Amino acid sequence: MGSRSDYVDVLIVGAGPAGLTAANCFLGSRLNVRIIDKKDGIVEAGKADGLKSISLEVLDSFGIGDSIRNEAHRVEEITLWNSDLAGGLSRACIIPDRIPELGKPREVSLHQGMNTS
Repeated sequence: MGSRSDYVDVLIVGAGPAGLTAANCFLGSRLNVRIIDKKDGIVEAGKADGLKSISLEVLDSFGIGDSIRNEAHRVEEITLWNSDLAGGLSRACIIPDRIPELGKPREVSLHQGMNTS
């Protein structure tokens, strides 16, 4: 049996975007929350660097959406590539990823390990 210091009400496994968002939801609660992750430091090479508009809305609800938008790069278009017969890459198509009427970026890109102040 573990000691009382090992007790948590909520254990969140993974300190990626979903885990940190879940932990943020518990801020202000009286619950003992712990986040664990197999990595022991800051992410140097992120794999998840795109944020869609719905993710930005969640960040807005936490009061940090504008800060993220200010640090991030707007995604104006998405380019899809295919292998060509010579073993190289050829552009398959370019898809606009922008709706000016929204007034805010539809999608942004921000390094997963970025620390914002």
